[in-house]
Amino acid sequence: LIIKATEETWIRIKADQKPVSQVLLKPGEKIEYKAVIFDMDIGNAGGVKIQFEGKNIENLGKSGEVIRLRLP
Repeated sequence: LIIKATEETWIRIKADQKPVSQVLLKPGEKIEYKAVIFDMDIGNAGGVKIQFEGKNIENLGKSGEVIRLRLP
């Protein structure tokens, strides 16, 4: 899982059975995780680009929209 920020975005992520973590990404920053299952709350759906298993996930939401996302 690769998350790249295009706008400032808060993300809460739970990867597999690991503890929940939170991060505030600034434009241009990226984070990478390795896990099987991801549960995320994204505070600015229009402010991130997500790549999962080599595929881009498009149209997460609008700028400023809060979403919950589970992968796969």
